[in-house]
Amino acid sequence: MIEQQITLCSNGRAVLSGYSGGLLLGYAHNTGVYRLRVVCSGEWDGTTVAAFWHLPGPAGPLTTLVADGAVEVPALVTAQGGSGTVTFEGSDGTRTVTSASVPYRVLSNSGTTDPTLPEPGTPAWQQFLQQVKRELRNAASGLSDEERGLILALFRHAVYDNGEMLPHYNALAALWSGSSLPDVPPTPSQPGTPDTPSDTLPTPLYKLAAQKTFVQSKKECIDTGLKLFETVNDAMELTLLATFSVAAGTYTGSSPAALFDCFDSSDNDQRGVMACTWGNGNFGVNVYQSSGASNTLVDDTKLQLAIQIKGSKYRMTQNGTFGAWSSISNYGTGKTVSKSLIIGASWDGTAKRFYFGGTVYDFQVYGKALTDAQVKTLLAEGLGGSTVTPSQPDTPINGLPTPRYKLAAPKTFVPANKEFIDTGIKPFAAIDTGMNLTVYATFTVADSVASTVSVLYDCYSIVADGDKRGMMAATWGNGTVGVNMFTYASHFVKIESGKKLKFLLQIKGTQFRFLSYGSLTEWKNIPNYAANKTVDRSLIVGASWTDVNNVEVAGKTRFFGGTVYDFQVFDTALTDEQITTLMEAN
Repeated sequence: MIEQQITLCSNGRAVLSGYSGGLLLGYAHNTGVYRLRVVCSGEWDGTTVAAFWHLPGPAGPLTTLVADGAVEVPALVTAQGGSGTVTFEGSDGTRTVTSASVPYRVLSNSGTTDPTLPEPGTPAWQQFLQQVKRELRNAASGLSDEERGLILALFRHAVYDNGEMLPHYNALAALWSGSSLPDVPPTPSQPGTPDTPSDTLPTPLYKLAAQKTFVQSKKECIDTGLKLFETVNDAMELTLLATFSVAAGTYTGSSPAALFDCFDSSDNDQRGVMACTWGNGNFGVNVYQSSGASNTLVDDTKLQLAIQIKGSKYRMTQNGTFGAWSSISNYGTGKTVSKSLIIGASWDGTAKRFYFGGTVYDFQVYGKALTDAQVKTLLAEGLGGSTVTPSQPDTPINGLPTPRYKLAAPKTFVPANKEFIDTGIKPFAAIDTGMNLTVYATFTVADSVASTVSVLYDCYSIVADGDKRGMMAATWGNGTVGVNMFTYASHFVKIESGKKLKFLLQIKGTQFRFLSYGSLTEWKNIPNYAANKTVDRSLIVGASWTDVNNVEVAGKTRFFGGTVYDFQVFDTALTDEQITTLMEAN
């Protein structure tokens, strides 16, 4: 094979090694003879490079990908004599670099084919094929299998590696199903080849039922149940589409806000997909060990993202602009991910972290690499109105925000019944120094438990002596009700038979205060409060997770005795005025 070298420079020059006047590609009708060795430098490094062959005539360019630093000259380029150009484009999903056009020339000759046949690739050739098919359809019965084979062999040689002519050949071969010669296989599709538009969409693997607004402090996420990379192979196809906006103030600092995650990370073995905010003001995507920015973040502005995977390649679509197909680094059989795809957070082992702040308007997953037309249609549908009303705090009710949790009706707890309520809230699953929280309760204590340990609520863990985490409120056995806040402990009210008691605790950043004997304490630093002091337990009402020896009990223990009239959790540190309103209402 004859190899010629082209060096792609940062300034767009395409330098031919040893050839000053352009590429010389021999004489017409040669195939599989010439190959270009493409050397990338500067801005071209790390990009996926495609060659665009501009053939003589009005037809659009023929596109081929540069693989392993080389690209073979397509047979269609050398099918006939004449002059054309080849232009190179490289992209990594963020940058796009283009080159100057390099002229090429194919010399004419007297030909090696039957002069009575039209030139392959011309309108006359297509007309000829149609005529032959009509005649053969009428007279096929008079041809022997050998004669059919000879005719097919002639056409097979004439149209080999010609993507435009192959369908005509295969249609003819289909008419002669008794022929011993197989159809010419179609040219494998390249990721950069535009797909044929289709109005028929496959059924999505997952579709968000309704738009969802995520508030970081609520620590919410949606588990789709899809284990996208439980098995990995080169035939895999996948499309993820999202329309979303990022709330103001949620993408500063070093902690990202994850839109979705099905990712497993270690130092040199990153697997799966993740999309999240970057601290530099960009929104980015990780596909295995490949990554790139997809959007520039703008507060409360609709953004769109599509990720397509086909085999071992992927590309991103940024607000309707398709990026180049790129190889997925570290992708291959055995590089599986056991985790499911979640929306609104990132996996942290079996727990969650990096909660999203903003609104997801549309989120869909397909088990196919959708066509360009399909992607554009779905993104247009997800966009809807292009304006976004900045997220506002929940509408106050009597001056109070909407609680994250509120007891539906008063509940009387009898210890013998072993009942409790799980709020589903994990306040300390991740330690957020920007956290705001208010927990409020109105309750009575039954006489039978006034001198025992009976737990009003619990989200507490003792890892070791001196390493107490989370919060708990309980009767202490000395006629009082006390609160534990990490390593801090204090009683806050005296038990009086049949009397309604009140409890309130607030967290603001790294400080807390609580209602003690009718008055709010001063704000105090939370002792032992740190990033690694997490509690992977939900807040429960009416029982404790552990017994007196700090051993977790499957069915819970230290059950409460008494009536809880009101129990509310707010994702904000209520003001003094709001606290007054809350207590007066109870």
